[in-house]
Amino acid sequence: MDAARRAPIEIEFELKDSRSGAPSLTVGGRLIHGLYDPVRDAQRDAVRLAKRVGRSGGIALIGSGLDLLPRALREQGVRDLIVYEPFSRLREALADALAGPRTELCTLDELEARLRRRPAHVVVHPGYDELVHFEQRFALRALRRGLGGRRREESVASERSFASLARLPRLRTLSSLEGCLAGRSVVIAAGGPSLETVLPQIARAGAIVLAAPQALDRLLGAGVRVDFVVSPDPGDWLTPVLGPEGAPFGALLADTSTHPDVLDRCPERCFLFQLRSAHLHHEAWVRAGLPILEEPVLTVAETALELALELGARRVLLAGVDLDAPNPLYGSPFRAANLRGELVPTNRVYFHAARYLSHRLPRLPDLEVRRVGQGLAIDAALPLEPQQAEEWLRDAACEARGAPVLPSADPGAERLRREVRGWLRDEPPPTTTERVAPIHDAWAGFEPMTPAEVAARWRVLRRALAAPAP
Repeated sequence: MDAARRAPIEIEFELKDSRSGAPSLTVGGRLIHGLYDPVRDAQRDAVRLAKRVGRSGGIALIGSGLDLLPRALREQGVRDLIVYEPFSRLREALADALAGPRTELCTLDELEARLRRRPAHVVVHPGYDELVHFEQRFALRALRRGLGGRRREESVASERSFASLARLPRLRTLSSLEGCLAGRSVVIAAGGPSLETVLPQIARAGAIVLAAPQALDRLLGAGVRVDFVVSPDPGDWLTPVLGPEGAPFGALLADTSTHPDVLDRCPERCFLFQLRSAHLHHEAWVRAGLPILEEPVLTVAETALELALELGARRVLLAGVDLDAPNPLYGSPFRAANLRGELVPTNRVYFHAARYLSHRLPRLPDLEVRRVGQGLAIDAALPLEPQQAEEWLRDAACEARGAPVLPSADPGAERLRREVRGWLRDEPPPTTTERVAPIHDAWAGFEPMTPAEVAARWRVLRRALAAPAP
């Protein structure tokens, strides 16, 4: 028996006979093929997709199901078709149910190369939508890289973009912290239950800690020195857990789209980074020549890993990064495999994190990654028992260089300040009214403004930033 068959299947599934006699498939509790006539459903979907893209248009299909849709698309004359199946071990388990010739599948790397070389319509197989958030974001990044960046006139001008533009000239940037973790070991602490198993060890070791907001209270309560709190926070989730003014953590690493109340909480120790954004403040960051975090991250843990890499870390311990909880904020739960091969509850956001980390970590051979807990499986993150984690933390403590030193000067922030002021002074306001659908209440304030509203806010901000930099 080969390794693929020995390894646990990534996600729960169920195979049944439909009323037509053809097999029907459910993955993660989501119906992939209908219970009445899956073949007819696939043919109907193929007709619709072929009309939408035209016979000369390419399709990148994420998810293969039981091969019914790929086969129907080819019958409709779609020749430029590539198919990526995210769950290779599930695919092997379904081998006996795949009637007819098997669809040729591409790897994720091949999907990226194809989309960067020649654009195609990225289509998610019916039923896979909530299960493949990482793969969708990965494919869209590949498309964006192939097509180039957005033009300024396509940027969305919103209340949040103006709130961010008002704050960019007053805050420092992550670039000023470059190298502060060079060669060092760090703990990335998230809110999962495995954090409790190593809190005393982390406190004793005095290791460098990058914390998710959800973990901050527990870390500080256990006497842990928190060096960085990471906030890609479009809502105002972080402010309530920051504690009183002057709460004892080192620095806040915040995305430029973070809620203004968070950025205003501790501006003297706030350092900005930039996730790719469709909004106007992203343009200012680009003009200043500052680095952009292009990786398709979604959760705080993924973002914290990328920031640690940016600052030079060489060893990482994931604590509380369990990703095996049915968080009601993130839609209907489903079950996926944990480290023991058991099917445990998760959700689309946590599953994204596990999928992203499993893709990213094997591509970082110079980075040593360990984890505690028995959460969702993450490739290349070696599990440690609490006593082993103590040894790991003891080695980290032997580095004995203390907490990272926060700089006072920031050339990147100086460039950003000049660019924002010059941009507002020398150029007319944008006139775009592009619509971007909010995802949930956290995105209030990101809706596009009318041209008249944009012009008025542009004038107000220009006057506010006209004074020389302090």
